[in-house]
Amino acid sequence: MLSQISCKEPSAKDHTLYKQSRKKSKLYTAKVDTSDLTKILDLEFESSAWDYWGERCLSCGTCANVCPTCYCYGVEEQVNLDLRQADKTKSLHSCNLIDFAKVAGGHNFRPASASRLKYRYYHKHRGFVEAFEEALCVGCGRCGAACLAEITPPEVIASVRGKE
Repeated sequence: MLSQISCKEPSAKDHTLYKQSRKKSKLYTAKVDTSDLTKILDLEFESSAWDYWGERCLSCGTCANVCPTCYCYGVEEQVNLDLRQADKTKSLHSCNLIDFAKVAGGHNFRPASASRLKYRYYHKHRGFVEAFEEALCVGCGRCGAACLAEITPPEVIASVRGKE
């Protein structure tokens, strides 16, 4: 397969296109004050900031679709009526979707948008830090750029800190 690929030295045009694409990738950066963030999140668990951002959140899951570190997924199984064959489909899921915390019997552990949004931030900035000493958020800002409600991590975290 590799022998069928033709390679050549990059042209001046190729260099120009590369430089343009590098400039665009720098657009995906977000400055987030993460100093003592795990403690702040614990202290501000009941903050009204979560309600404010939860009201704005559309629960669409776009943030998870563009996030390079989101890895949650759902598995759906379709069983034929004769019970001889079944198909499983694995798809990306998001903690912001209304049915993310829904369990058998119909109970939803996070029915409110605010609790789902808060869970996303706690998972990325607290839970993962506690387990692996590193945040899941890489600060790329893709979630904020793609968010239809214009919710960005720097704004959410600043408001939870009481700075906005």
